[in-house]
Amino acid sequence: MAKIIPFDKNEPSSEEIQEALDYLIGSEYDGFTADLAIARAMWQRHRALVESATWPEPFRSYLIKEYGENHDNGVAWQDWERAISADLPERLLPKAEQLAKLWKRHPPKPRGVLA
Repeated sequence: MAKIIPFDKNEPSSEEIQEALDYLIGSEYDGFTADLAIARAMWQRHRALVESATWPEPFRSYLIKEYGENHDNGVAWQDWERAISADLPERLLPKAEQLAKLWKRHPPKPRGVLA
């Protein structure tokens, strides 16, 4: 006789994992989309500044003051690369599984609910 393995109610279903994955992907896209909107607006309105080979003053001095001489333009471009990479779903899957397990134990409150 085959051994019956009981279903663990604490383990998320594939649909719950997909929901968590969609949430995480949406979070990545949200940040990238906001940055892209700013970049497009800056390029349209201040093309010379955006395409300049050097930083104009006073922005150059501020950038060095805040980020030091060896700055990377003060932006986290790695976040952009992550958001537009083709393997984003695969890389986020382990985190989505953890998030789905957390949601299973502590369901998130619906949007707009404060308490």
